[in-house]
Amino acid sequence: MASYLQDGVGAFPQEQGFTPNYNFIMRTLEMRQGQYDQGFAQVKNTYNSVLNSELLRADNKETRDQILTNAQSALKDLPTVDLGNSKNVTAAQSVFKPFYENDNILNDMVYTKDVKSQISKGMSL
Repeated sequence: MASYLQDGVGAFPQEQGFTPNYNFIMRTLEMRQGQYDQGFAQVKNTYNSVLNSELLRADNKETRDQILTNAQSALKDLPTVDLGNSKNVTAAQSVFKPFYENDNILNDMVYTKDVKSQISKGMSL
């Protein structure tokens, strides 16, 4: 013989909506933001080292300015790139590779640093 359930007595469980784990989402987003900030800082340090490098020779300054102009146009899409990925950071830094591969500029940087150091020593005496 069939038995019938009374109204509201557990025939179907109450429907509960989805509740996301906000703490997990927040920790994940903070971790990804930290990775992005670290990658951005690496690219920024590379750019600043090229931009602020002291050079004595005019032709090396022109070469550096040309490399920076090319780098700025290549880095135009940087805000859309995920700098939390180390491959993207390496690709962004490779834009400055011509600067670090140019022996004339590197020699000028070393010579300029040495000259500035010697001038500083002379002034302190």
